[in-house]
Amino acid sequence: LPRIILKNFGEIEVIYKKLGEQSKIAKVLTDLDTKIELNNKINAELEAMAKLIYDYWFVQFDFPDENGKPYKSSGGKMVYNEALKREVPDGWEVQELKEIAKCIMGQSPKGESYNKEQIGTPLLNGPADYENGALKGRTYTTSPKRLCKKDDMVLCIRATIGKLVYSEQEFCLGRGVAAVRPNEKRLSELVYNLLQHEILRFKIQATGSIIKGITKDDLIESKCLIPNDNLIDSFHKLIRPKFDKIRINKKENQKLSELRDWLLPMLMNGQVKVK
Repeated sequence: LPRIILKNFGEIEVIYKKLGEQSKIAKVLTDLDTKIELNNKINAELEAMAKLIYDYWFVQFDFPDENGKPYKSSGGKMVYNEALKREVPDGWEVQELKEIAKCIMGQSPKGESYNKEQIGTPLLNGPADYENGALKGRTYTTSPKRLCKKDDMVLCIRATIGKLVYSEQEFCLGRGVAAVRPNEKRLSELVYNLLQHEILRFKIQATGSIIKGITKDDLIESKCLIPNDNLIDSFHKLIRPKFDKIRINKKENQKLSELRDWLLPMLMNGQVKVK
């Protein structure tokens, strides 16, 4: 059989670009990566800030009272809640997720409807379709069964459970994901953070299970502690701009990644030149 021996490697002709051109190509790609990293850093800081505020208001219960002081630390009235087995602020209610949001469990379409030619609706099946904090359906289907809409939260419920991302478009939901759609837009940020807390519980429950996953009942029966309308509105107005910026950065990163992946082979084979 034909084979290559060590001395043959020295005879192989390698086409390479001049050092100056290599440097220009490297700078273009590095600049794209740097911008992506910067957006990721900004998002991490915004997410940490939003989580800190949520924990302060809805876990420690030190949201601003009518005088602008931290509620619980300033002696705000607390009452024991039987469902949660702990004290909560007076007037707050416990509701199941299904009472404040619509939960759409995924259902995989028939296999013969799948295609890679981008015909029909992009399909989400599981963790492989979460990329850089965004959703990216690699397979399409002409026969979608369950759909999510723009602004729905899409949750990975099988295999690597817990990935939670806002959808920026319509997707077909496969059996590995579910969508959560708050009944009111002002509940969006609250529901997102409630889900993040529930995800921790789901992961603990799934540990050691033969099949690791979140069922429909797990999701719709999640207990949500709901404050008064004024506090919901205040939280929405405070957190919404941060979430909007995060989503803008994620969309930009997705476009930058696609541009980088398209540019690299074009630059290397000379189809695109850097001035």
